[in-house]
Parts: sequence; C-alpha cells; structure tokens
Amino acid sequence: MQHTVADLLRDIRNTRRLPEWIANEPTQLLDLVHAQALEGRAEHACELLVELWPLVPAEVDELVLRRLHECGVFVASVLPTSLLVARACRLGAGVLRHRGLYRLAAAQGMFELAVHRLQDNDPDAIASALLDLAATYRAEGRMHRVIGCLDEALETYGLCDDSVGFARMLNELGGLMIEVDRCDAAVKHLTRAATTYRQLGHVVSAAQAHALLSRAHRLLGNHHAADRALNRALAPVVGVDDATARRLRDVAAGVSRLGPNLP
Repeated sequence: MQHTVADLLRDIRNTRRLPEWIANEPTQLLDLVHAQALEGRAEHACELLVELWPLVPAEVDELVLRRLHECGVFVASVLPTSLLVARACRLGAGVLRHRGLYRLAAAQGMFELAVHRLQDNDPDAIASALLDLAATYRAEGRMHRVIGCLDEALETYGLCDDSVGFARMLNELGGLMIEVDRCDAAVKHLTRAATTYRQLGHVVSAAQAHALLSRAHRLLGNHHAADRALNRALAPVVGVDDATARRLRDVAAGVSRLGPNLP
C-alpha cells in the first residue's frame, strides 16, 4: 500500500485520529518521512509529525512510538534550526514521557533545545525548552539533571539581561532546592528573587518568593527569619486579596506548592 504525505495529512485532519495502517505498517511511515527529508521536503515530514504526535492513542504499540521518534530524529538532523522541528519535538517528548520512555523523551527534548540554542534570539523559548526537558528528568527521578536545566535557564536570562526571567528562574530554583533538601541554597536563590522582584515592582511575585523563603528558613530551624519572610509575603495581600494570602500561607507551611493563580 502506497501513501503520500498529502494522503496521510488528509486522513488525519478528516478523522482526528491515527490511521490504523500506521500500527500495522510502521516501517512504511518511517520510509515515507525519510523520503520526504531526503527529497528536500523535510518541512512536509515535520508537519506530519506535528499532526501525528497529539493523536497517538494511549494503547498504541511501543514500536510505533519508537518509529515516530526515529522520524523526529532524522528530520531534526536535516532541519537543525527549524522552529517547526522544535514544536514536533516538544509534542513527541510529551507523549514519550507519558508512556515512560524517558530516554527517548529526553532525546526529543534535547533536539528541541538545540533548535532554540541555534536560533539564539529568544530566551523565553530556550527556558521553556529547558523546563520541558526538566519535566522528563523529574519523571525519571534524575533531580541533578532538573537542577542543571534550571541553572542553564537562569544563566540564559542573565546573559540576556532579562531581569524578569532571571527572577523567575531564581524563584523556581529556590523551590527546587527546598524539594531536594538544600535549604541553604534555597535561601540564597529566594532572597535574590525577592529582591529582584521588589526592584521591578512585581509585588505579588515578590510575595511568592518570600513565602518560599519562609519555608526554607523554617526547615533550617530559623523560625524568626521564617516569620519575618512570611510577614513580608503577606503584607501586600492581607485584606486586599485573602485568597492569595491563604495560598501564600499554605506555601510557607509546606501544605501546597504555588497554585496556577500565582505568577
């Protein structure tokens, strides 16, 4: 059975599901994508991957996932600076991570990161790729790699003089250091984050950093410092936004992590 990219894209867009023949003939899919790349139509192959990854059913055979991964690797090697490749790799990493194929998910994440590094003009894109890669390492339990990803994101924002991004990564690193029981390091990161946010006039973000700082001090047994940090966290929101104040108290107490309504 012969298939073209146009045929496959039409099938996918009409049915919004992975065609059955892919499970039965994964080699044909691999050959189709490779042929597109070899014949100078790698963008078409990448477009196909962007459509395929979100539709992969949970019960699909692992062989299909591995074949799709191989397709992505091949296309990435042909289009090393394509933002479409970065998108395909992000989608692929998410599916592979969900299925527990962490080594393959990390490889997809590294290809995405490589694209953004070569583009070298969007620190948010680089940081986003690093955080997605960190999610794979976290799922795998490789916390030293998670720290490494956040460290690189912090350095990226620093090199670009992006104060907001820099403060955000300091805050993320501070929370992570609490999680891995490195509270001394957490205090350093969170103190810098809070100071930077205050200088930028980002009041609620500074409160978030102070709430985490309170938690770090408490875990170190520095209860007076913890109380001071909590008071600084609550000062701008108590009586103004009680829901946020409650969430900040929960964060400081270790009851919850920061919720989606906090920056």
